[in-house]
Amino acid sequence: EKTVVTFHERRQLTDLDVESAALETMRLVMEIPAEDLQVRLVSGFVEALPNHLRLMDGIRPEVLPPLLEGPGQLTLTVRLWKDQELLVTRVARFDVLRRYRVAVSRTLLRRDEPISADKVQFERRFLATRVDEPQETEVIARRPRKDVKAGEVISMSDLGIAVAKVRPVLVKKRD
Repeated sequence: EKTVVTFHERRQLTDLDVESAALETMRLVMEIPAEDLQVRLVSGFVEALPNHLRLMDGIRPEVLPPLLEGPGQLTLTVRLWKDQELLVTRVARFDVLRRYRVAVSRTLLRRDEPISADKVQFERRFLATRVDEPQETEVIARRPRKDVKAGEVISMSDLGIAVAKVRPVLVKKRD
């Protein structure tokens, strides 16, 4: 006779599980790849649950879509399920960051001085607010409306009209 012993690993709910569920929900709502999104709980979720839920195995979190889409601090509804049974519904605050391609000043940009290509660089940054994603041609040769410090993100509202290039005037000699 053989005795078979099976071991089942205990899998309790973690804050990372809740964050992963929120990331998936926000990815679908915002229609962007997961690598362009960061979702973090503002404070611990699991530690605030009653003991019997914290110690229970096999809980699956579900995060409902928000009323307002977008980056920033959002309050989302979290449902906890065990198999097909809804155990509890709670709200949690999340910091939602989206990666944008932004123009960043390399040096101090003086008000009303045209921006040259060597004074700006384009980076992909995670930000908590919606920002412009300008193309290089939309930034170069424009004048800032205010001084922009080195390392600051340049938005389209920071820029004035493009500087017109001076063209030489051709004069024909008359007979």
